[in-house]
Amino acid sequence: MLERIMDGSMESFKDVGCIIVDEAHLRRRSHVTYCSARSGSPIPRWKDTLVIITSATIDLTLFAQFFYNAPTVQIEGRTFPVDIIYQPAADESNIQRAVSECALQIHLNCRSAPGDILCFLPGLEDITNAKAIFEKELKKVSARKSDRLDAVVFMLYGKQDPDKQAEVFEKLDVAKERKIIFATDIGRNVHHDRWRCINAISKSSAIQRSGRCGRTQRGVCYRLYSQDEFESMNINAAPEVLCRPISLAVLTLLELSLDPQKFDWISPPSTEAIVNAEKELIILGAVDLQRKPTELGKFDRKVPTGSENNENCVRWLREGTG
Repeated sequence: MLERIMDGSMESFKDVGCIIVDEAHLRRRSHVTYCSARSGSPIPRWKDTLVIITSATIDLTLFAQFFYNAPTVQIEGRTFPVDIIYQPAADESNIQRAVSECALQIHLNCRSAPGDILCFLPGLEDITNAKAIFEKELKKVSARKSDRLDAVVFMLYGKQDPDKQAEVFEKLDVAKERKIIFATDIGRNVHHDRWRCINAISKSSAIQRSGRCGRTQRGVCYRLYSQDEFESMNINAAPEVLCRPISLAVLTLLELSLDPQKFDWISPPSTEAIVNAEKELIILGAVDLQRKPTELGKFDRKVPTGSENNENCVRWLREGTG
């Protein structure tokens, strides 16, 4: 899409019927690409291209106004009733143990009642450790098993092998087995929560996650924090562009010959953040002193893994060792 925008031709979007921007509330670097085309006034070559912006937790008014008072559609999700139980963790410094112990207690208390258990944690290390703790503690009580379902434990995360992901969704004998799934927020963006002291999840994310246990039958959501903490959460999560280094977003704008400091951001980062990003790009060699992307910078845009890594890749390719 970026290539089409940079092309500048009136024909560049002739064969495009619709553009869908998903997870728009995150405002990742990829979304800057589309927003750059919106900057200023509507562009004639886009006039026949339908654009659909989707998100489960979007600030509807903010986005609609930004995109020229675009019409909006709200689609209510269909779920079964979900009971919410607030059960603050005894040890807030150990999220893996808190979640695994909660999952184990639910499994033991439910005995032969049907239903699976889905546990959300921030990252891969967290779900790996939590799964290990759960399995270790489960072995201690397995000898006393009577009428409980067998626990079949899975991990689920974004970069997991597709075949492994598919295993999670295979049907089990619900009369004998129960799935215990330790997952990163694979269905949504991962928000590192308060145990990591990075940033708390938003209220809309918490509500959205609770809906996961009401998709096929009535469910129960255990929140390992207090109701007061839930009520104090921000309604929506801060956009990614305000929470993470924005070097790649700035690089995208510079390649489009747009001034990041004058760009019409939906939620603008601070001037200091933009200036620091430009300085970083210059130091790394991704942008020259005239603020023009270098060969490395153009490579960064195509392979957005960071200039530090890509600098080595470019050098290896030049030397024929890559």
